[in-house]
Amino acid sequence: SMKTLEYLAELYQKPLSWFLDEAAGTKALVDQARAAYRQGAWQDCLGLTSALEDSDEGLLLRTLAALAAGMEALEAQRWVEALRMADAALDAGQKGLYRLPGLLAQAQLLRARCLLELDGSPSQAQAAFTRAAGEQLELARLSGEVLRRLGQKS
Repeated sequence: SMKTLEYLAELYQKPLSWFLDEAAGTKALVDQARAAYRQGAWQDCLGLTSALEDSDEGLLLRTLAALAAGMEALEAQRWVEALRMADAALDAGQKGLYRLPGLLAQAQLLRARCLLELDGSPSQAQAAFTRAAGEQLELARLSGEVLRRLGQKS
């Protein structure tokens, strides 16, 4: 079972993936993480994806779950937790194949809001906001490119 593998990984101080057949193990973990995400079990999804640092889909699921958990924490005014989740989303979102500017911008905005609520340095919040704006500009640039090419095709 997964609990047994987690226990062994902790006992032997090895990553969970070390105990799994690489292809089958990764697929099984991704499937479990996907199911947890679909159920809104953000923390379960984050736990499962911690063993998927080499999986692009695992990193994407980790980004999405961290953002969702961060937004829930923000709504509940749990600023430290929301900030931690924003940072986790940024960390995972900048790795792997699926580096999506919209998700990174959302994580940066979440981070900026938390920093302001925690009476953190306004300069840190401003820097996070500036990075979010940069991601949004990248989205706008990509959108403009698509529109330009669509205009050429018609």
